[in-house]
Amino acid sequence: MKYLLLVVGIIGIGALCFAAGEKVGIARFSDVPADHWAADAVTELADQGVLQGYPDGTFNGERAVTRYELAVTLARFAEFMNAGRNPLVQPDSTKSGSIIPEECPSWAQDSVLFLSENSILPADSPIITDGKKFATGEDVAQSLSSLAARFIELEVADPGPEDIE
Repeated sequence: MKYLLLVVGIIGIGALCFAAGEKVGIARFSDVPADHWAADAVTELADQGVLQGYPDGTFNGERAVTRYELAVTLARFAEFMNAGRNPLVQPDSTKSGSIIPEECPSWAQDSVLFLSENSILPADSPIITDGKKFATGEDVAQSLSSLAARFIELEVADPGPEDIE
């Protein structure tokens, strides 16, 4: 079930940056038609608090997002995945402290810190270091891959010496 949610989240986060096709769904945002291919994923992720849209009630799915906006969405999705269970993502106690870039807007700082401290994104990721630029397909792929890998890494324990025959 948790991997299904991860896949649904990955599709929903992908819908943040790309829009096309057809699917019947229920519109939550004024600019996401009910028959849009991503309407169901956008609505579900909005209902879970992962996507919030803009104050005017729009989603702006065809608008390019900044890397900081992607970081906020990734952090919200990780928090959604942690809800109701022992957290999969734990702070890495070996980290000496995360650095938030000076240009990082206040609304993104907690998310950038969360992604960095929990080793979801590497410290040199452009999502963290150069967040004002628009996210590219490579940024989305790298960040989703890193998020999925971190959840899998923490979910699947390494076998101890006693478990190896």
